[in-house]
Amino acid sequence: MTASATFVPSVESSAFDETKHVNFTLGMLLGIDDFNQEFAYLTGRDRRVARDAIGYGTLTGLRVNVEDDPAKGPRISITPGSALMPTGQLVCVCPGQCAQIDDWLAANSDDAGKRVANGNVVFHVVLCYRACPTDPVPLPGEPCRDEGSLTVPSRLADSFKLELRFDPPDQIEENAIRAFVRWLRKIPVGGSPFATPAELQKAVRDSALTPASGVGINFDVPPPTLHLDPAIIDDYLRAVFLVWTTELRPRVHALCSGTGGCCSGHGKNDVPLDECLLLATLTAPVTQASGQWHTNGAASAVAVDESQRPYVLHTRMLQEFGGASPAPQAASGYRVVAAGLVGAGAHPLVGQPQLSFSLNGPLLKFTDYDINATYIVKVLPLWGGNDVPLVAFRGQTQDGILLNIVLNGQPATAADLLNHEFMIEISRI
Repeated sequence: MTASATFVPSVESSAFDETKHVNFTLGMLLGIDDFNQEFAYLTGRDRRVARDAIGYGTLTGLRVNVEDDPAKGPRISITPGSALMPTGQLVCVCPGQCAQIDDWLAANSDDAGKRVANGNVVFHVVLCYRACPTDPVPLPGEPCRDEGSLTVPSRLADSFKLELRFDPPDQIEENAIRAFVRWLRKIPVGGSPFATPAELQKAVRDSALTPASGVGINFDVPPPTLHLDPAIIDDYLRAVFLVWTTELRPRVHALCSGTGGCCSGHGKNDVPLDECLLLATLTAPVTQASGQWHTNGAASAVAVDESQRPYVLHTRMLQEFGGASPAPQAASGYRVVAAGLVGAGAHPLVGQPQLSFSLNGPLLKFTDYDINATYIVKVLPLWGGNDVPLVAFRGQTQDGILLNIVLNGQPATAADLLNHEFMIEISRI
């Protein structure tokens, strides 16, 4: 599963400080180190911009499939595509690649036997960056040299290597990003008392635990008393993303993918650097015959799991998605759609400011009302006297939700309700 070439590492950036570039001066003698230094500076800066500002993951293509090969059993195929690697390099896979699972199991039979559990073996498809020496040119030198010393590659081409591994890449930062977002989604919006942005920052700091390995972040559950005020969601996001950027990401981001700059005075082993990218995790049923492991069944028996694969959405997709207004019917799950005080001189508290209460009906109206949706309506009268009304759900119309309000045993009229207020919360399920 590699391009048909001999792969060797490209110019080792560790030999050069990526924060320095050559100060070209008239009369200056330039040698190999000078050109390599300039190359290290330019490529190192590009990689840092890509890795730090964009992230890493599959960009396009690189779908993992398992197909039947009548002669050799299940075969893994990878479609052409591109990816941004954890080291910041851009990798292009073209043409598509394939590998026979049974051939790989035979070459790794001892390790496979140690990994078999319940008749299955789990392994991973991994993409790595490689540089390929090419375009040989004659190399001046002494006579009587061997044939291999007569030429030297004049170019290093960007290339790749696809591997099957029993152990996946660490992807410490990828896992932390997912855990961080899951932690945020667990915090309820609404309720009381509302937390301040500073209290939210403290909560995320307290919840970001260091695992026993000493590397990475495990997030504890948010405090049950933590509630967010929907009126200042922007303030919460700025506060919590500030903590992520300045405090949490450095704990999971491999700062030393290069040399110099960010790495000065920083331990290179603090966060291990992933050099390769996970594409998929496969679970294959296997059996042993004549001391060799091989797949047991057709390609359909091999499960392909891409749920842990990092991928990066392009800016145009994010632009379109961010500017789109989801249709009301696309929403799912229990959520508050309108809430506030309505009635004489009332004002909305939270939720939709368009929540209104028509005395004729009585009728509740609010933004994005859908007659085909199911709602739960909670109504509390703000009543000062003993004649507390009874409120019941009456039905839905094209305009809103009808209520049945009874006062002193009689249906309340518009005049009865003219000087009274109600506390209302409407949820959609």
